[in-house]
Amino acid sequence: MLHYTERKNKIHIITLDNVLADDIHQRLIEYPAIKNAELILPAGGKETITPTDILKSARDTTDSRILIIDVRTQTKPKLQQAYSDIVRFNRPDLNNYCYTVLIGDGPASFLLESKGINAFQSYLADLRRDYSPAVFFGNPFLYYTHKELLDLAMYHDNALPDKIPQRLEKFFKPGIPVKTVYEFFRASGETPEKKKKRLSKLKEIYLKIVTQDFPNDVGRLETALKKHGCDFPGETLKLNTYPFYFEQWIADLLLKAQAAQ
Repeated sequence: MLHYTERKNKIHIITLDNVLADDIHQRLIEYPAIKNAELILPAGGKETITPTDILKSARDTTDSRILIIDVRTQTKPKLQQAYSDIVRFNRPDLNNYCYTVLIGDGPASFLLESKGINAFQSYLADLRRDYSPAVFFGNPFLYYTHKELLDLAMYHDNALPDKIPQRLEKFFKPGIPVKTVYEFFRASGETPEKKKKRLSKLKEIYLKIVTQDFPNDVGRLETALKKHGCDFPGETLKLNTYPFYFEQWIADLLLKAQAAQ
C-alpha cells in the first residue's frame, strides 16, 4: 500500500455547501490551537461548488492531515465517486498520518417512532466502514424531512436549502437562513464570555429539539453534546453534535497526526 507520510499541516474541508464550509473555516481560524494549520476550502473558496470541483481535488487530500467531509443525505450521492477516490487514496494512512472527521444529518429513519435513535447504530456502522472516521458530528441544521428534500429535488433543481428545517422553526424565526444561525452561535469577534453564553443557549435549544423528537431518550442523547459523544451497543463510532467540541476534536487529531510523522 502506498503511504503518504510527508503530509503537511493542512486541513481539507470537503462539502458542496459553502455556508457550512465558511462556518467550519471561521471556527477553525479563530481557534488558537489550530492557528498554524492551512485550511483548504472546497473549490478554492468559490461561492458555487460542484461535484467536479471535489473530484478534481481528491488527489490533493493526500497532502493533508485532517479531512472534514460532509456526508449529508442530500449531497452524498452526487459525491460518491469523489468520496470513493478520497478514501481510497488516504485509507492506508487513516487514523495514523491522517484523520477523517464527518459531519452529516443522520439516518433517514431516525425520526420515525419505529426506529428512533436506534437507527443511529447501523448508520454509524456504515459510516465507519466507508470512511474510517475518527469522529462523526450530527448537525440538526442539515436534517430535512423526506418531503422537504423531495420538494427541493422536484421544484428547485435539488438545490441546497438556505432556510432552517421546518421542524426547527418553532425555536427560531420562521424562514431564518441557516447562515444567520451559524453566524450568531459562532459569535465571531465576540468576547469569550459571550461565545460561551451563546453556546449555552444553543445547548438549551438542542435539548428542546431532543425533547421534541426523542422524549424518552433525552438523558442519553445529552451525552452527544459532550466531547466523548453518545455511544450505541456494539458500535465503536459515537454520535457527537456539531459544533460542540468541534474545534477541540480537530486540534487533538491534528496533534496526533503530527506526532505520527
